[in-house]
Amino acid sequence: MAARISVPQNARRGDSIEGWGRVGEHIATGHFAAFHRIEGSPQGPLVAEVLVDDYARMPNAAEQFLAESKRWSAIKHAAFATPVGVGRTSDGAPFAMLEAIDGIPLTAYIAQAQKFFTRRT
Repeated sequence: MAARISVPQNARRGDSIEGWGRVGEHIATGHFAAFHRIEGSPQGPLVAEVLVDDYARMPNAAEQFLAESKRWSAIKHAAFATPVGVGRTSDGAPFAMLEAIDGIPLTAYIAQAQKFFTRRT
């Protein structure tokens, strides 16, 4: 059974996304997408970026999300999570599988960096 992960709070750890692995930890929810670690993936460490329902219902939003994810796969950089595939869950929720990268959230990085800057008056 594929995971219903288009609504982040309904994602259940252990739900399967066929061919990719199982839904793991919920990492974050942004304005238009939710992010979940994928466990047991034969492709290595992955993160699922899933379009949230409010956007998935908008005309052409799902198709645009999938097309943009495919285009992003051309970007290769150590600080960028490259999409390695796109698809839909069995209930139609569009997702992009991203390679997982080591690091810290941008907000934590900024908070750490701010202590090294002084305000000029």
